[in-house]
Amino acid sequence: MTNVFEYSDYRKFLRDAYLDMKRTKPSGFTHRRIGQKGGFDPGLFSKVIQGERNISPKLIPGFCRAFELGGQEAQFFANMVVQCQAKSEEERKKKEMELAILMPEAFGTPFTSGSTPTVPPNSAASLAPNLASDMALSFSL
Repeated sequence: MTNVFEYSDYRKFLRDAYLDMKRTKPSGFTHRRIGQKGGFDPGLFSKVIQGERNISPKLIPGFCRAFELGGQEAQFFANMVVQCQAKSEEERKKKEMELAILMPEAFGTPFTSGSTPTVPPNSAASLAPNLASDMALSFSL
């Protein structure tokens, strides 16, 4: 399975995740199926990965559903979308910091579903304990 934490460009992630899922689920993973699972037009997916359209904040949860992203993965994906589409350098840098904090390595242990990450002493996350709570997304997933 494609690891969202290895990407800084959501379009590349979506393309690679699609190709990976198509390879492992060849008979049922099509653009039409992605649209059905995500609740959006199947043609939108093609336009997004080709760079012709952006993902609006209200469509992010649908892409997360279609690619089976939940929890920290979904938050990371949402922040990656916002960071890639940022209009200002200030907004881009803010989202870049948020992405770094969401990455499993920032906690010193790989993230797995159901686990509670531990924060190593003197890490960026331990030195700024309120930063994560200050980063609430402007939409819910």
